[in-house]
Amino acid sequence: MSQMKTYLRAYEPSDWSLLNKWHNDENVFSNTMANKYFISSERDKVWAKNTMIKDSENIFWAICFCDNDEMIGSTSLLNIDLRNKKANIGGITIDQKYQDQKYGLEATFQVFEYAFNELGLNKISAAFLDTQTITAHGAKKFGFVEELRLREEIYKLGRFHDVIVASLFASVFNSGLGK
Repeated sequence: MSQMKTYLRAYEPSDWSLLNKWHNDENVFSNTMANKYFISSERDKVWAKNTMIKDSENIFWAICFCDNDEMIGSTSLLNIDLRNKKANIGGITIDQKYQDQKYGLEATFQVFEYAFNELGLNKISAAFLDTQTITAHGAKKFGFVEELRLREEIYKLGRFHDVIVASLFASVFNSGLGK
């Protein structure tokens, strides 16, 4: 990828307020696999603290601008299995005012660089709703291949949705397909 405008960093204690804003944002909710929950700021504060201190199977990152350190989103690497060299990529959340500017793709690239070239993982899986066309397009761009379709798996926004499970291998990513 060309010159990065963003970087990933670990969550900081003060990040919980932005995370809570995004967790309760209808536009963010409608573009994820998550079901609707009303999440209090106190719950997100406790969750963020526990994530920073106790979670060893998942990595959560803030997505920040390089030039001013402003947090504009979040992402994660979940269910990290070092023995079998695999993990799942979590969702990418980008603040509404910065969407459609390719910051999500940039952050995803950084997650893959870390997962494949620092952790030595071989496979990353992703799951997303069949209606998430932007996610599907990004997955194809990076070289993901659909492995499974779970029919009518998630009930959301008044109807059932299929869930697509796809995977990306380190060899495909490092061959330059996703770069």
